Amino acid sequence: MVHEYDQDGLPSRTYGASTYASEHLYSPYGESLRVTLGTSPNKVWVNASYEEGTRRLANFEIRRDKTVQPQVANRAFSS
Repeated sequence: MVHEYDQDGLPSRTYGASTYASEHLYSPYGESLRVTLGTSPNKVWVNASYEEGTRRLANFEIRRDKTVQPQVANRAFSS
């Protein structure tokens, strides 16, 4: 298993015999915004958004690379 890191030392890609995480995007605060898992045609995206000011998790969504029911989960959180 190989882990690649971005310029801030945060994980950006993980792979081995297969690609496990091909992309990992972060906010300026180091929070996970989007992780792309797998490879086409079986990719899955995990997206997160955060409240301004408190930086609490506001929304979490999982989508897959399918035309039928691409959204697996979508959860909103309130403070």
